[in-house]
Amino acid sequence: MSSPSRKLKAILIIHWDRTGSRATVIDNLLKSGKYGSTLPTSIADQIPRMIRLSFSTEMLADPNNFVELSPLKDALGIPRPRFTFDIGRYVEGGLRHGFSVSKELFKIMGATVPADAKPLDNPATARMNWKTAAHIMGTCVMGDDPANSVVDGWGCAHDVSNLWIVGSSVFPTGATSNPTPR
Repeated sequence: MSSPSRKLKAILIIHWDRTGSRATVIDNLLKSGKYGSTLPTSIADQIPRMIRLSFSTEMLADPNNFVELSPLKDALGIPRPRFTFDIGRYVEGGLRHGFSVSKELFKIMGATVPADAKPLDNPATARMNWKTAAHIMGTCVMGDDPANSVVDGWGCAHDVSNLWIVGSSVFPTGATSNPTPR
């Protein structure tokens, strides 16, 4: 005798801490009035049927993306960073395609995608707002000329002696996964 089939609840996310996290499921159950003995049953009915699917894109180098010092300062008087950044049409196209393929996979699986797992249209920019993660890279340009780079080929800062910049900030570009091992 087979058990009755249950519909898979697909969660389209990059990390569990975004749409459809286990904590969100429990929080929503509590908000809907599930307490006492009904709570564990409801949790057991939803969380084991969640699936995580993610997709990644590569970022193209763009001279219009940069970090600069902001006129705003922190409590110590140190200028805050100000980021000027846009994913660009290439990355947006990759995200749209990944989302489309994901929806097709979920359809084949007979899964449902919660409304809050979908990217949102941003009328102000005519673009999509994606729930994604990012690894800031390339903010300390590596090169031989201090006039147009921050560090030399070994990662040593041009302007501060014995200051070595270690990490992805000196990478000129990166793949779609984390750039350095733990």
